Amino acid sequence: MKAKKLLHQGVLDCQGLLLELGSNDASLDKLKRHILQNWIPGSFLYELDECWALVWPRPRELDCQQISGYALVRYGDTLSTTPLYDGQFAPDGALQWLLRQHAGDLARHSLHKEKLRDPSEFIAINRYQVLTVKPLGEISPPEAAIQHVDSNVRQVFKEAGLEASQAQQETLNALKQMQSGANAGPTLTGLVRAALSGLFRTSGDNGSGAASGQGRKPSTPWSRMRDAVSMYLMTTRMGALLGRRQAQHLHKMMELFEQGLLEEALKNAIPLGDIRDAFDRNTERPAFGSPDARQNLSLSTHRQSSGGSIYVQDESMSLLERTYEQAFKRLDAAGKIEEAAFVLADLLRKYERAVDYLEKHGRFKLAAELAEGQQLFPARVVRQWLLAGDTARAIAIVRQTECYRAVLDLLHRHAPEEAARMRWEFASQQAAEGAFHEAVTLAWPLEDKRDEVIEWINRAVSEGGDNAAKLLIYYLKTGHQTNAQAYLREAQRILSDDRAEYAHVRHALIQELSVSNGADAKQEGVRLAAKTAVRALLKELNTGHAKYDKRSLQRLLGVAADPLLSHEVSALALGAAHHGAGEPLHVRASPLEYSLAKGDGAAILDICPLHNGGLLVARGDAGLFMYDARGHCVHSWSVGARALVGSDHGNRALVLDRNESFIKAQYFDLAGRSVRRWLELKADRIATSFDGGQWIAAEGTSLWSLDVLSSSQRSALWSISDLPGHVVALNRTPQALTMLVQSSGDAFELWRYRLPHFFLRARDPVSKTIIRQCRPLAMGPDGVIAGLFTDQGDNGAEHLSLLEGDHRGEPLALPPTDKIAHALLQDDWLAVETQSPGGGRKFRLYARQGRLIRQLCLSIHVEGFAPVNMKFFPKQLALYSDDGRVMVVELDEGRLVKDWSL
Repeated sequence: MKAKKLLHQGVLDCQGLLLELGSNDASLDKLKRHILQNWIPGSFLYELDECWALVWPRPRELDCQQISGYALVRYGDTLSTTPLYDGQFAPDGALQWLLRQHAGDLARHSLHKEKLRDPSEFIAINRYQVLTVKPLGEISPPEAAIQHVDSNVRQVFKEAGLEASQAQQETLNALKQMQSGANAGPTLTGLVRAALSGLFRTSGDNGSGAASGQGRKPSTPWSRMRDAVSMYLMTTRMGALLGRRQAQHLHKMMELFEQGLLEEALKNAIPLGDIRDAFDRNTERPAFGSPDARQNLSLSTHRQSSGGSIYVQDESMSLLERTYEQAFKRLDAAGKIEEAAFVLADLLRKYERAVDYLEKHGRFKLAAELAEGQQLFPARVVRQWLLAGDTARAIAIVRQTECYRAVLDLLHRHAPEEAARMRWEFASQQAAEGAFHEAVTLAWPLEDKRDEVIEWINRAVSEGGDNAAKLLIYYLKTGHQTNAQAYLREAQRILSDDRAEYAHVRHALIQELSVSNGADAKQEGVRLAAKTAVRALLKELNTGHAKYDKRSLQRLLGVAADPLLSHEVSALALGAAHHGAGEPLHVRASPLEYSLAKGDGAAILDICPLHNGGLLVARGDAGLFMYDARGHCVHSWSVGARALVGSDHGNRALVLDRNESFIKAQYFDLAGRSVRRWLELKADRIATSFDGGQWIAAEGTSLWSLDVLSSSQRSALWSISDLPGHVVALNRTPQALTMLVQSSGDAFELWRYRLPHFFLRARDPVSKTIIRQCRPLAMGPDGVIAGLFTDQGDNGAEHLSLLEGDHRGEPLALPPTDKIAHALLQDDWLAVETQSPGGGRKFRLYARQGRLIRQLCLSIHVEGFAPVNMKFFPKQLALYSDDGRVMVVELDEGRLVKDWSL
């Protein structure tokens, strides 16, 4: 779903209002009164999650800045509080959905009839009191009280003592002098002095804050000088001269249109996006002089930055728009397709309409280039490339944005013959990335591909882990009989194996079975697996390895459909005693304490967990080793391995080695137990995880999303080559990419992308003053930086604080003798390595909220003197040492998952 802005602005035709509910009864009463005040006959009222939607029978013109609540604008069958691009929704029909900006993302609500409410329930009749009224008697007719004044008004004011004060008289005299030309406006010297006074002001001093998004750049000294000169020119006679020149240009352009010289007129035409209302205070800087004529009418497929704004009245804007529309119709009638598309896209800035027009006339490649360049909805861009015959480009965009489902839905409506072919292409890409569950669910409807799909299931089962659990149950739910017995036996074997290393796979199987519906329960394999799952869950509850969830257990019993088993379970005393003894780690009153013992193995340079409970271990020139869930080495490869980058699916990894100034990357596949050479890369910063198909790296002012599955060197699915500086820190999660960029002017910016679409959510300046005061140690996915500060006193003590934007959190409280060696940030956690004067070492884990460090939750004492490293994984903290020790702690309850000597 692609939005233009966060919220609607200006005067719009609104279909209703969205009103958010407060946290107390007073807020609810206020909301009800507001609904009744805005109610008109024929309206509908919906009660949604923490908000109410009032929908009118017809649109009403509203000023979005003057209303209480959020304006709802209709897009086909959807209401939205956010401006959206056209073409993303079904045609006009009955309203079905509501999109709402909530917590930084778009939340989707169904406008089902069950959510309708009657506002008459808000009216409490019993609160009204009946008053007795008495007649006031006969009303007397009004009498005229008009007095005619014969004297001059100024004379009357003077006689009443209302003469102008001295200050008012001086103001009037000054205005008369300005009118006669004695004072033409502020002097250039004064305005340049004002600009110089703030010339070297940091962007953090700007009260308006940094702009979010890619379009606006932070304020710089030269931009502030330019704005000052702009102010001078527009407030003096020079501004009037420039305005006359621009008016002459517009007049000349309109004369060319009237004379029928269409091509010359369009060469001199001004895009509507560069024209602003003269009273718009949020506009860009004004344009100086008249625009240059174009050399030709070629279509611009990429976004163009404005060179400045030309100010016109609303009436002129409407006239220009009508003129451009007439020009489009004339070009269309003359068969000049690309010139007509130029008018739609470059002048009217109606990109969706331009793409539709080019597609209608068979200009598929140009339509695809325009759709991609103007960043239309990803599924629409993919469809255009498919129509253009460039399947490779379409698949590359799908891989980058992961909009598989949206593209297939679009193809089913507009090009059903392509849907099956692309479904298989998308599923094959997912399987190549190791996302077997997504691949199987995509490709299963293709009956002629069942053999290949079943082979994917077999590969996932051979890998083990969560993917295997999900696919075993998925296959049983389909009712397909070829492998049903074999997969049922495998599911029952896993559920019956009570070893601790298979606990996460058992839990995944139980979860998949508990969400089955009535249709799934009709399959015999699903019912038999559910019976085994019930008994496995009871064992987990008895040993304290699972929490008692009555609803989940009841759902599982419903799937099993065994009355005798249900009776046995109801006879058990399940309750508080089986809720599990685990306490959430982040709220512990006292920290958990563990000890990492000395090891006697070879040095471990890096580790990577596998989704089957195993572990991948890098040991430099000694090679790469794979261990199973019990800590036994099952395979090794003679490759250089100094760092590991794990995939989100847990079954792929990049094995990195240094070759002089280059990084040599090799690709590890768990299913094939193979390592293949991939590429050599020079990079300053790399992501420590990837999605199985794309890996993010930065070097200099360039950022790439590298295609891991491509056989060619340095094939990028997405890239930026003109960053304002070097990337000094990079943090990637499956949902977000955060970068700290340092420019040549020693300014810092925090860039935040939403993945997998690479949508730039924010680009904020960071105070370089605070950065310079500390030694940065780590950056979290939320952009918070852990910095080590040194006191300016005689003792020079060091302390750690968290930085968020221009704000600095409270120092971390540690024993005064402990020295901080390293720190890591991930999600809501801060991990710190400390050393005491006697040589003792500890790893401490703290819960945090933004820059606020809350409490100590975990403390790990390290025995011996071998170097120890730490690393965050999803819901896990791992330690590994140069003497072969590995410790992994899960972060939900702080349980010790692994404590191995390798």
